[in-house]
Amino acid sequence: MLQRERVLLFDVGVRNALLRLHDRPLGVDQAGSVLEQWVILQVVHLGRALKKSWKISSYRSEAGAEVDLVVEGSFGTIGIEIKHSRNVSIRDTRGLTSLAEVVRGAKVAQKWIVYRSDRRQRFDNGVEAIPVLQGLHTLAEL
Repeated sequence: MLQRERVLLFDVGVRNALLRLHDRPLGVDQAGSVLEQWVILQVVHLGRALKKSWKISSYRSEAGAEVDLVVEGSFGTIGIEIKHSRNVSIRDTRGLTSLAEVVRGAKVAQKWIVYRSDRRQRFDNGVEAIPVLQGLHTLAEL
């Protein structure tokens, strides 16, 4: 497993200003990273607001498999891949499958893809695709 530092600014607008993206419409290439940052910040603040003792990190293997957000708590470990797309498929689950293999000894409670759709779906490998707001609500209830 590789570790690298990740910088999340408290405000997506500040991020865009630092990258000089604030004076033009957000491009398709930036929309995914903005949604990713927004969801991660929502989870961080949700945990603080609800006084949860979650450990929050991300995951990347040497082979390049990634998971945007890993939340560990009394419920075990939840891997969350964040997708700007309205459609996801089994190939979007690669990082979550890799994470589950690495943390076999620990309890992997769930593997999620949160995305911009209004429908939930479950893949044969146990990954559940959940609309973003439903994912946040579900996490708050754990």
